[in-house]
Amino acid sequence: MPTMICAKCGSILKCKKNGVTVRYGYHAGYFRGDLYYCPNCSYEVITGLGSEIFDPDYEVDYDFSER
Repeated sequence: MPTMICAKCGSILKCKKNGVTVRYGYHAGYFRGDLYYCPNCSYEVITGLGSEIFDPDYEVDYDFSER
């Protein structure tokens, strides 16, 4: 995994949790990714999303859907 640097403060981001579930846009399914955070300013980013897993009723960790 490449090193990620915080755009706010310049610190190296740390992995908070692998395998978080995310739903976004108009997708009915969800995606798995990794949650990173900045130890200095608490900025968070989800990266490394894989292929969509179709399950419209699955309760995800983060829901950014536009339904």
